[in-house]
Amino acid sequence: MQSVPVNFLDQPAMVPGLPENLRFVPPEPEQWRLWREAVAAYREVRRRDCTRDVRQQRIEYERCRRDPAYFIIVWGVIFEARTQDETVPPSWKPFIMFPFQVQFIRWIEWVLTQREHGRGDGVSEKSRDMGATNLYAAFAVHHFLFETAFVCGFISKKFEDVDRRNSPDTIFYKIRAMLGILDAVPPQLRLPTFLKPKGFELRWHAPEGEGAIGNPEPSKTCFLIGETTTKLSAVGGRATMRVNDEAARFQVFGQTWNNQQATTDHRFANSSADIRFGRSFYNLARRGEEALLRPDMAAPSFIRLKYDLHPFHTPAWFSDQRARAASEGDIYDFAREYEIEYFAGQGSEVYPRFMEVKTGDYPYDPLGGPVYCWIDPGTRDPTAIIWAQADTINGYWNVVDSFESKGGEDTSFYASLLTGVYLSGEHQYDYDAYPGLHTLMEFTVNISQPIQYVGDPAGNQRGGRGDEKSTFYRQLALDVKDITNGQQRIHVQGYTADDARSYIVRTKAVNELLPRFRFHNNAGGTRVLFCLQNSKYAAPTNSLSALEPTKPVHDEFSHIRSAYEYGNVALVRMGTRTHRTNRVKPTRISLSGNVVSGRQNTLFKR
Repeated sequence: MQSVPVNFLDQPAMVPGLPENLRFVPPEPEQWRLWREAVAAYREVRRRDCTRDVRQQRIEYERCRRDPAYFIIVWGVIFEARTQDETVPPSWKPFIMFPFQVQFIRWIEWVLTQREHGRGDGVSEKSRDMGATNLYAAFAVHHFLFETAFVCGFISKKFEDVDRRNSPDTIFYKIRAMLGILDAVPPQLRLPTFLKPKGFELRWHAPEGEGAIGNPEPSKTCFLIGETTTKLSAVGGRATMRVNDEAARFQVFGQTWNNQQATTDHRFANSSADIRFGRSFYNLARRGEEALLRPDMAAPSFIRLKYDLHPFHTPAWFSDQRARAASEGDIYDFAREYEIEYFAGQGSEVYPRFMEVKTGDYPYDPLGGPVYCWIDPGTRDPTAIIWAQADTINGYWNVVDSFESKGGEDTSFYASLLTGVYLSGEHQYDYDAYPGLHTLMEFTVNISQPIQYVGDPAGNQRGGRGDEKSTFYRQLALDVKDITNGQQRIHVQGYTADDARSYIVRTKAVNELLPRFRFHNNAGGTRVLFCLQNSKYAAPTNSLSALEPTKPVHDEFSHIRSAYEYGNVALVRMGTRTHRTNRVKPTRISLSGNVVSGRQNTLFKR
């Protein structure tokens, strides 16, 4: 099987072994609830049918063998100590998975088939309460029961987190529950005998507290083993796969991970965000994330289970949880655990992950993908403009140039800049006052692709060239039309969808797309990256305000940052595609301002 990285969270959640009307796991909360009830009824029917009918037992055994997702949904069990979905009290429950959990199982399956480019290892980055550890445990139980040879090692920071007597928080407690060998599991939910290994006895084959479970069937060599982190972890024993749980909290994760290379073909690192013990896991995750866009890159397979994949983690839920965290004084822990913000509380940077980013040789490509222009308008304040281009071959967006004014210029100046047309007479400008402006205008006059314009909705306010009846964007469009003799027309969308004026919405979009951006090493591209790296949050004024969300400081970096943020919001809303558009003839304008050939700029549409 090819080692090209796959984003399994974009794939439909399908379970072929279920009845045809239940095979697709719906992502919408209400539809999922209905599906869950239908699956619960199916579970009861299958348990009843298999109670005495050996033929049905054979059929069910084969369905389970073929698909771990089917096995978990139909026969799995999970303990939830909290009230779920606002109605279901704490109890043992059927392990009826959410769509993202089915996709996660498919990801594990895929990783186990890989051998090239490091894809046979996997990194799962997760928010709290996504069930990743339970999913690894359930997957391992499936292979322990149905494979001929399978050894899975579970590694945690402390052995007590792997296996400890009478502790529901340990990995092996979850495993024993799935195997149906815990008295605490209600009989109607326990794994039936026909699915258990023949001759399996708790005392001999799964002794509690020892971190080792063996399959006694003579035809099978299957073991589940618990380990702890040391510099020598996993040096000796061989395993089919090893799972490093909460790996970011290992004090020696880098060495532990390297030790496993010679003892298993498939290493998995699973963790929420944490850099208190070093950045080994963080760096590994970033490498895996980058490889999603670069199939030729040697890196582990990667998946991120963000909190909003969960059907019940609605915006209202998120607000309630965040307010609760703020009241308890652990707002930074909340950001790390739920928003996967590694650097929360480590400094005041708005985008600390950009500190790891470097500029490179990513210039404008006349034969490349679509071009985007993002504007943070100002009348008295500076206006910031960014140009980005889609790299449709490699799946990136390249920030190719930018401009910041001194403030006070009218819209005809920016129309001149956007079109590359020099103005004289009434609207003559001192173009030499801006270093590099002539080079920038040579770039803008030769852009051959349609341009999609997006900006801060403040540009829809009255202003422009001092005309109180016109907005900045409307006047800008009129000026572009005027100075190009009607050959060019633009429309800037002041992006307000989903409350894009909220800095929380904007920063979320930037963080989501961060791995897909590159910055050209010219003055304009470097300036954008520099502004993102140096954007700061306002310092708290007292101990109470430290618990509340703060806003980025309005400073010299704000205008470029805002333009970039609105551009990222627009890309997220359009589906983050880097598709090609039809070629158009480039504009050719003489130094006297005469249009030789024109292009039609396009309106950004959702």
